[in-house]
Amino acid sequence: MLVKRKVSWSLFYGLLFSLLLWEVIVRLTVVSPAAVIHDPELGAIKAPGVEVLRTYEGFSRYITDAYGFNNDEIPKQLSARRILLIGDSFVEAEQVQRSENFAYRLNQYNNTFVYNAGLSGADPSIFPVILQRFQPVVQPTQLVIFVNSGDLMALSSDQPPRYEALSGLKKWLQPVFASSALMTHLNWKYKPEVEAWLHTLISSNKVEASRPASLGLKSSYWHNILVHLKSKGIPILVVVMPSITYQAGGAEAIISPASIALVEVARGLNIDVIRTEEEFVRNYEQTKCVSLGFSNSHLGRGHLNANGHKVMEKIIAKQLGMLR
Repeated sequence: MLVKRKVSWSLFYGLLFSLLLWEVIVRLTVVSPAAVIHDPELGAIKAPGVEVLRTYEGFSRYITDAYGFNNDEIPKQLSARRILLIGDSFVEAEQVQRSENFAYRLNQYNNTFVYNAGLSGADPSIFPVILQRFQPVVQPTQLVIFVNSGDLMALSSDQPPRYEALSGLKKWLQPVFASSALMTHLNWKYKPEVEAWLHTLISSNKVEASRPASLGLKSSYWHNILVHLKSKGIPILVVVMPSITYQAGGAEAIISPASIALVEVARGLNIDVIRTEEEFVRNYEQTKCVSLGFSNSHLGRGHLNANGHKVMEKIIAKQLGMLR
């Protein structure tokens, strides 16, 4: 009996040591714990003042600002030119170091303050909510919103969603993810498989109605969202993010009907709008450096890499007449 107890305790301590070792390894080299807070208007956002490490696509390590966003702290004395950037993960830019993203680079221009209000997974319908949240803080003299192909095709309403607080199992697990990098990593890595298994288990005896592959662009939704933003009296620039395919002989822009419709809606409201594909194609032809994707994930597709952020910086600076 005594031998069995010793073996049991040895196994327990060995398992505990292994878990702690992997926790340290993952925390230092892979991902930080998912320290998030619930916001009824924006959903799950990063907690203020936490260290974020991301290595799944590219690499970044930074500390969130007082609002949980990817910025240095807001200076007490704001510059004459104040630019608020709104978008999703392409703007948040977790894939590169903060000093490499276009928001930070634009901050280096003369007499300019740029605030990065990019939020991963942000639905364009909450752009007015983000503006309302940060207008008193940033007091922007220029609003720049970024739209990618996913936004263009998935917009299904102009009404911002309401996010319910976590409950049940998710509420119980959230503190675990907030304190454990290992659990955060395992959740990211295996969550799709687990959710697919649960979906199959729950719906095995149900017949679901088929859904269209894409909702397409609803011009009226974009019209209403842009009208709401324009009502704040701040100059607006709409930036259509690039959709590019890279080939051995060069790069080719993908121009979707949805992006054409968005450009028409913006121009119909006398809102400045720029397409970025041509400049990204030109950059590849000149440098042979891709602007999308990373060697540790999918080079040539995905989010902007460091080169892509340089290209985007130049596009925006030129459009806004910014000088170093």
